[in-house]
Amino acid sequence: MQHAPIIGIDVAKDQLEVAIEGQPRTHQVANELSGHRQLVRQLTALQPALIVLEASGGYEQAVMDCCWTAQLPLVRVNAGRVRRFAQACGQRAKTDTIDAQLLVRFGRAMELEAQRPPRPEQRELAQLQARREELVRLRVAEQNRRQQATHPTAQASIERVIAMLTAEVHALEAQLDALIAADPVLRQHTVILQSVPGIGRGTARVLLAGLPELGQASPQALAALVGVVPYNHDSGRRRGKRVIGGGRAAVRRGLYLAVWTAKRHNPVIRAFYRRLVAAGKPPRVAEVACIHKLVGILNALLRDGVPWEAPATAST
Repeated sequence: MQHAPIIGIDVAKDQLEVAIEGQPRTHQVANELSGHRQLVRQLTALQPALIVLEASGGYEQAVMDCCWTAQLPLVRVNAGRVRRFAQACGQRAKTDTIDAQLLVRFGRAMELEAQRPPRPEQRELAQLQARREELVRLRVAEQNRRQQATHPTAQASIERVIAMLTAEVHALEAQLDALIAADPVLRQHTVILQSVPGIGRGTARVLLAGLPELGQASPQALAALVGVVPYNHDSGRRRGKRVIGGGRAAVRRGLYLAVWTAKRHNPVIRAFYRRLVAAGKPPRVAEVACIHKLVGILNALLRDGVPWEAPATAST
């Protein structure tokens, strides 16, 4: 009995290279609405087991939205994982055709599962939050330039740009807050998140936009998504230093700042941090462990739909 095929899509700015499992040739469609509709019609007829595409700087988002609207099973994978898979397979050449076919092999070998499509409100929130982060980075760059500028005209120009960027950041924050307030699910999740000592309004927005799996996935899976899982570096008798890596950097940064507050004002995190430091763990290692624990707490609260209550046995 023939199984449902896996589809690999290599994404470029202007076109999509599509590989269908079991077919020797790939084909191209335009990376625009007409091409997406053509592709969705074709894939709907095929009833694929899974569609695999790489994260490609946002050029993949529109075709993902079309596939999700058509209820097609889809997963977006990290490009680094696919390149390491190619190296393990001895595949050194790289073209759009090869990459699309490689995604098919990767999806079959790794037994990937389809992502749960985000709600439209969630996608809007993620886009607005990403834009806010871009503007904040631009503002930091201008603030750094201000420290080096000596000419009055240059200083005045920088001040105007900083003021403009600050106004844009505030406008986006107001729009983000309005979006959250208008959506019952986002509003409830915000209340629950902000009930936890250490989680403020800004961190809650970062979590809602950047970690929609919170409340739905396992603590281990969430820790990997955030990038706070320590990886071993052992060989023979050597025991290497455990390091973290990968994950969603914006979410990790937000949680790192939250832990700085939580280790002073959250009784559970404070007790956990002090216990680790007392056991000889370096402060930075203890902080990463606190992020891991905080993610677990937030996940349980959103899963159960209840706000934070400090345990009576928490050490002060």
